Amino acid sequence: MFNRTVVTYYNQMPTGSRISMPLAFWANIRMFNELHALSKKHSVQMTVYVDDVTFSGDQVNKLFRSCVNKIISKHGHTMHPSKTILYKPAQAKLVTGIIICRHEMKVRNEQHHLFSCEMEQWKAIKDIPTASQASTTSRLLGRLYSMGVIDSKYSSKAKTVKSSTC
Repeated sequence: MFNRTVVTYYNQMPTGSRISMPLAFWANIRMFNELHALSKKHSVQMTVYVDDVTFSGDQVNKLFRSCVNKIISKHGHTMHPSKTILYKPAQAKLVTGIIICRHEMKVRNEQHHLFSCEMEQWKAIKDIPTASQASTTSRLLGRLYSMGVIDSKYSSKAKTVKSSTC
């Protein structure tokens, strides 16, 4: 499916390569298919983002987790102990960098804090002629675009920052 000479550099996968995410997914497709079959059998919603797998539903319990662990182990992987969490139904859930609370996606507090710090840094340089090329501006815009995927108010803030920068 992939040409090894095209996707490697000295026979190694380049870190951060555009091909690394699809390759991580396709390299594990058999495992994902088994996990999906288990999920479907128990009416559980399964979500995959690259190598992060999330299960949602009433049947997600310790027994279900044990079955998932067996499938993952069979394919040569290990469930990350600190990332394997069973949440109560009303509890806010951290999933792949976002918070899910009462069926709504929310930006993490950590991102709010970083945004606030970067905004203050940007305010100090925004009127400088080279501000649009500054790493501070790029970092802030990147964070706002990322947060904007979760909450559209940050997309409009990104437009404001972009138009207000020299």
